[in-house]
Amino acid sequence: MANTGTRAPRKKQAVAKTSKAATKALIKENALTSPLLKTPSEVRERILRHLVGDKLIHIKYLQDEADLAASSTVTGVFSHAICMADKTELTAYREAVSDRRVLPPGESSDFYIASHKQRHEACKCCGNGGTVSVDEKATHQVNLAILGVSRQSYEEASYLLMATNTFSFEDPLSFAMFISDLNPSQKRNLRSMHLSLDIGLVDSSAPMSGLRDWRWARFQAHVHMLQNLQNLHLCFEQHLGKHDSASTVAIGGPSDTKLKNAQDKDIRPFLRLRPLAIKLVTVIVSDNGAEMAADGTTGRRWTAMQKNQYAEDLRAQLTDPRGAEIVKDEAQAAAVARVQAKKARDAAYISMLERKANRAQVKAKGLKEKVRQMDSLAYNALWKAKYANDKSDEAEADCKSIGRQLRLYSKARRALDWQHTREWMADKHREKVSKAAKAAARCRAFAKEKRAEYRKAGRV
Repeated sequence: MANTGTRAPRKKQAVAKTSKAATKALIKENALTSPLLKTPSEVRERILRHLVGDKLIHIKYLQDEADLAASSTVTGVFSHAICMADKTELTAYREAVSDRRVLPPGESSDFYIASHKQRHEACKCCGNGGTVSVDEKATHQVNLAILGVSRQSYEEASYLLMATNTFSFEDPLSFAMFISDLNPSQKRNLRSMHLSLDIGLVDSSAPMSGLRDWRWARFQAHVHMLQNLQNLHLCFEQHLGKHDSASTVAIGGPSDTKLKNAQDKDIRPFLRLRPLAIKLVTVIVSDNGAEMAADGTTGRRWTAMQKNQYAEDLRAQLTDPRGAEIVKDEAQAAAVARVQAKKARDAAYISMLERKANRAQVKAKGLKEKVRQMDSLAYNALWKAKYANDKSDEAEADCKSIGRQLRLYSKARRALDWQHTREWMADKHREKVSKAAKAAARCRAFAKEKRAEYRKAGRV
């Protein structure tokens, strides 16, 4: 957890085994001669717990969000700080659900519940507290020098470090990178965690960053590694944001579902912890009264009773002994829904192909009718041309009038031109009919082939 410049390669086990006889002899001699290792195990445990255990430790993975957006490789450094809050999370929870809350100036007991940021205002690596400076390391960070004293001290201290401390995270990136860097033994020893985040609607001008959104897949991918987790402390701060007053109603109203749906969506990833059978769960829901007053959203503020009821409902789900069965049933129902949705999409696709084939057939019939009409017009034009030719021959034979002969000849020429035009148009329409008929045939063949494939696959 100390600050490092680059990420060290992950170790497969806590301490490397050795086969050298001299090293084994030195380990045995240290266990017999070291004043610390010779003390009773109960006393030695109390000493080690005082050095590295029984603390709430804020974990922060320092990573530039702009660099993360530009690269798929996550690189950064860890920073941690000992919690400086004057209350434990369990004490804060008991105070939140009781009437013994300490109220700041301007707050009412009907609404106020101390938020995570207010309780940990003096802490580093938490909220706006910043990171631990070099001068503050002695008082704000865990001294891990005991891990380098001996092999036995390393094994005992590393176990107590993971098993007796509560590790606090404010964003899924820090959580995911921390869990990923632990070896299997450390993951098994992890017993207590503290998670905090903002929930509810956010201002559209400042959307949640992907690094701060607990719906991020990295959190969901690491939940199964916490099989021995026993204590979980969750702190949620409602962040209503700014809205059009004409489109919102008072909190708790029957038609005010937008906020609750947004909160449920933010909290949904934490329901994946239900199969872990966690023994102690605390949930605190709070808000920022000063921020709401500045945004003009105090009219939609939840009462303390509503916040506690919402928190207790979530706590009941996380402590439900049937959590694993419920998650399994939900996964099976989701899988069935996906299969049914795919079948519906396939059926809709086949229906679309059939409709296209039917439209192509109707279009082909229309083109055939147009061709028949053009053939009839061409036949009439031929008879008209023949009649004109006959008239022209008669006029030439009679030779009654040079003017009449010229007029009949001109009329015959126009009839011939019209005949050629009709014949050309008839040829064009025949080509269109042929193309439409071929397109309809291809559509019917494709639809028949797809229907056969789906029947073979058992999807229809």
